[in-house]
Amino acid sequence: MDGDITNTGTLESLKGLGISTVYNCAAVVKHYAAGDELEKINVEGVSNLVEFCRSDNARLIHISTVSVSGMISRARKKVRSLTRGLCTLDRKLKTSMC
Repeated sequence: MDGDITNTGTLESLKGLGISTVYNCAAVVKHYAAGDELEKINVEGVSNLVEFCRSDNARLIHISTVSVSGMISRARKKVRSLTRGLCTLDRKLKTSMC
């Protein structure tokens, strides 16, 4: 189904339809985004899906990307966990990279 996970009205219209499982692969996967695009879709949108699934007793299967689990340094072949220090926020340009 096509829809906008940031629009709670879309999800409200699906309540009571007997949906038992929701597969979510909606995301902004680019590393740079203007404004609040990353948070709006990747955080608020997923939160909307969680609330929908809770209210309708549906199972949520969330598909993510490998970039959220860490990075491998080519020189050291060592896995580095993604931490707050590795994410940057450029407040002047209102973009974030993570």
